[in-house]
Amino acid sequence: MAGNVNIRTILGFVIVALVVALAVMIARNFKGFETTEILDNLPANVDLAMKRIQYTETQDGVPQWTLQADSATHSFSQGATDIESIHMVFYDQGELGDVTLTADQGRFFSEPQVVEVQGNVVVKSPEGYTFYTNSLTFTAEDRHIRTDDDVRLLSGAADIKGNGMLLHVDTRKITILRAVSAVIEGQGA
Repeated sequence: MAGNVNIRTILGFVIVALVVALAVMIARNFKGFETTEILDNLPANVDLAMKRIQYTETQDGVPQWTLQADSATHSFSQGATDIESIHMVFYDQGELGDVTLTADQGRFFSEPQVVEVQGNVVVKSPEGYTFYTNSLTFTAEDRHIRTDDDVRLLSGAADIKGNGMLLHVDTRKITILRAVSAVIEGQGA
């Protein structure tokens, strides 16, 4: 019995020594930070800042579209999230497949769900349709994509340019609003 007490005492002493050594190492290597430093780096009216975000809109458990961004800052009072380096996927667009959208920056409003993107906006389908403009607005409620900027649509042998566009996501009907010009290359010409 005396042997057991000694082993227990020794084990207890070893455990306490390890805990103390660990606490000393943590205290010695811990580099604290000032919370004011972090808060000073946030822009005005920003309540939350994030890196690498992903938001997926689902309907009856089926993904409808996904938005990814390298960074985001959110303002609860405005109900808006400013996003950078955007990549969106609109799932299962019939014969077009999953349509992707990329842009430099934008803003996501949660109520109503609206995504505005600007800068090097490119929309692509796996079927080879590519659309270029400087800005787009996607409204989830009516599932429309709109722009008043210059647009260019490349599809196979067609190169269509114009000013302003309306696209209904569900029907895939595209309307170029103004100053439309088209070049269509024929085969064997």
